[in-house]
Order: sequence, then structure tokens, then C-alpha cells
Amino acid sequence: MISLIDELNLVADVQRVGGQRVGRSRVVTLTPAPTVDRVYQLDGLEVGGVNRAISTAAFLAGKGINISRCLRLGGAVTRAVFPLRPCERDGLVGDDPDRSCFRPVPVRKPTRTNAVLITSDGTTTNVNQAPQALSSDEWEMLCVATVRALQEIGASWLVLAGALPLDEGTGTTVDLLPLVTAAHTSGVMVAVDTAGPFLRAALQPLQPVDLIKPNLEELAELVGRSLTTHDEIVRAAQEVQRLGVRTVLVSLGSAGLLRIGPDDDVIAVSSAVVDAVNTTGAGDAALAGYLSVCAGQPAEHHAGLRRAASWGALTVQVAAATPSRLADLPDITLRTKRSTPGLIRH
Repeated sequence: MISLIDELNLVADVQRVGGQRVGRSRVVTLTPAPTVDRVYQLDGLEVGGVNRAISTAAFLAGKGINISRCLRLGGAVTRAVFPLRPCERDGLVGDDPDRSCFRPVPVRKPTRTNAVLITSDGTTTNVNQAPQALSSDEWEMLCVATVRALQEIGASWLVLAGALPLDEGTGTTVDLLPLVTAAHTSGVMVAVDTAGPFLRAALQPLQPVDLIKPNLEELAELVGRSLTTHDEIVRAAQEVQRLGVRTVLVSLGSAGLLRIGPDDDVIAVSSAVVDAVNTTGAGDAALAGYLSVCAGQPAEHHAGLRRAASWGALTVQVAAATPSRLADLPDITLRTKRSTPGLIRH
């Protein structure tokens, strides 16, 4: 097997012009624990009773896959790396319209299944199966495939997204540090979109990631206290930056997003009020929107935030985790330099 170090040496040769990568932002996503999302639409949900679905749907999902779907829809160059049992490939990938950007890696265990219950009032209930453990060889193969994908498209971003599986060999969460190091060595920025203990495990002061995108609850869990005001959120983000991250992009639900950069610059963006159908995938769409125009230049942040807010607001209006088209995008408002104090309301 080609080692991760060998692949690192290959990807370091990606073409550059004037110190910057050629073209617009190019993004590789790694989803270590993808899912089959089974979506049930209901009039209402009675816990402990019999509930009948108005409609059902099932599709391959997971944070990184959702992000790549949105990026491709927006015309960006992207690759989505994820584990997949070979016998599932035809059924889950064969007719998928986004299959050209998929890079599945064979593993032994079946893809986990998540249930998404959506009631007519817009309430979304998720029942998520725990990630399947990976062997050490399978994790190594995923890392190698990811580095190859970075080389394939000359990526500007690597997104490590979703829950992290256990390594069967060690019994601990898979180690992201070699992959983050490989990406940074080749000039690729790294974003992490996960939560809870997975997010804390991804933060390495000795190898800081470039971006994380927690929602308000995830950020509060990370710092161990409730957050209700703008200043509390900013202070919490700055505290997290010291744990090993350069930029924190906080999703505030219907209140928009807040970006806290490495120089303590604070930018807030809010979208128009929309009728939510399914909140699953809105954060993925927002991150995709941000990354689609942010290839590392400071001037890109405002445009990235506007697109993040509009893509996220559009996504909550559809039943699927990603929209079928990026049209009729909501209007948004951008505010800078801590100009939005007060209570954050959802």
C-alpha cells in the first residue's frame, strides 16, 4: 500500500501560480461515516403511538457528501471521499446525479442508516446510528484517497466532515493529525465540520485547522457554558481559537452566521425569514456556500458569508438535505465589527 507520506510528496507538486492555486476555490470533502438518510414526512409525531408517513425518500448523505453536492450544484470543482461497502455501490451511487465527484473507498461494513422525521409544522427529528468502526488499513486507505483527490483537482480546501469512527486497531477515534499535516504541507487549508467529542478531538494546538463551523449549541458544548449574547459568542469563539483553530464560523440558525477571524475581526450575516421545511443539511449548505468563494484571500470573506447565508436559508425550505437548484436565493444583510450586540434569538 502507498503510504500517506508518499501521497503527501505527490500532492505537494500541485500547480501554483504566484503562490496561489489556479482558479477558484476547489474543495475535497472527507466523510468518514456516511449515512443512508431515510426521510419521513408526517402530519404530526406522536411519541409512543403509530405514525403514518405522507411521503418517504432515501438517499446517500453525510456532511461532506452534502457539502460536495451543494458545491457541484453551484459550479465549483469538488470531490467527495467516503467509505462504502462494494456491494452497496450500485444501489447508492450508480444513478446518483453527483456520482462524477464521488470517490468511494471500499470497506467491509455496511453504511449506517439515519432516520429524519419532518412534521408539517417544520419540526425536524433526527435518529442517527452510531458510526461504523474502521480497521486501521481502511482508515489509511481513506486518507490516501483523500490526498489523491487533493492532488487530482489542485484543492484549496479539505473539509473533514461529520462523525468520526473508531479505529478498530486502537479502540480510539481515528487520528486526523497526519491528514491535517499532509494537507497543510501541500498548501491546502483545512475546515472541520463536526460536533461534540469529535470536534474537540480534531483541534490540535500544534497543527491548527483553518476553519470550524459549529452551531450555537455545539460552540456552547465546546466551551462548557450557555451562550446568549453576541459578546458571549465572540468570546467563546476566541477561546476555541486558542485550542487550535484560526477561524470560527458560527451558525446561528434563523439568526444567520457569525465569523470570528484570526485577527479578531467579526462579521455577522443574517438572512430573510423563510418557512423551514427541513433543517437537516442547512449548515452543510452554508459551509459549501462560504468555501465556494473563499480561497484564502481576506476580500473573499464578505462574499462567502453572503453566499453561506443564502444557501443555508434556501436549503431549509426543501425536504432533502440539499436543494435541487440554487435559485430564488433569499436576501441577506451583512454587518461588521461587532455591530450586532444583544440576545441571539432563533
